[in-house]
Amino acid sequence: MLAEAMGIPFPRNQLPMIRKSILHGHYMANSKLNNRMLFWRDGRDVAVSWYYHFVVGHELTSKAAVEHTRHAIGIVDVDDLEANFPKAMEYFLTSPRHPRFTWAAFVDKWADDDGAHHLKYEDLKASPVEELKRATLALGGGVLSTGAAESIVAKYTFSAQTGRKPGEEDKGRYLRKGISGDWRNHFSPAVSEMFCELAGAELIKLGYEADDSWVDMTNGINVK
Repeated sequence: MLAEAMGIPFPRNQLPMIRKSILHGHYMANSKLNNRMLFWRDGRDVAVSWYYHFVVGHELTSKAAVEHTRHAIGIVDVDDLEANFPKAMEYFLTSPRHPRFTWAAFVDKWADDDGAHHLKYEDLKASPVEELKRATLALGGGVLSTGAAESIVAKYTFSAQTGRKPGEEDKGRYLRKGISGDWRNHFSPAVSEMFCELAGAELIKLGYEADDSWVDMTNGINVK
């Protein structure tokens, strides 16, 4: 959406062009990149997304990355979510290879970067037109009209891209479910306690929780 709004290329999954373009990635360096935007998401939903990306796999996932992750975690039956998910979360929170740093470390590195534009996935879903206009202006793309923003947003909605409504899941696709809060369908009380211990401070730092009381509220979660 940003590339279209700013009229510049988005060389996704390839080397960047020697010209102005949108460069997407997960970095722990390069703090001098121009016009940085930090795109945040609730770390618990990031964890679930990571699970389906690197444990289950989809059309854009490297087969080698999936095989390595399954081996590192000790996955026997990939369809056994109940057995696999807690082990996968321990790996995700402590020593992932893809990427080679934890979500908590990434937050600690970038959350206080005052030189970057910060945007939350949840805010983008709630107010996509206004957030796209705000991001385009912040990154030097000028003032984007409401009509242009609405046209771009309509093109890139989950439904327009997949033919499915948000919440209609296809586990084998990169655009899997298109909702916020799916972690509640996956986190057991034990996984919640683990996440809180290893990344709870970062949830608070980003404003997703005010304290650790969310852990006690997961006791009634229906994990499926």
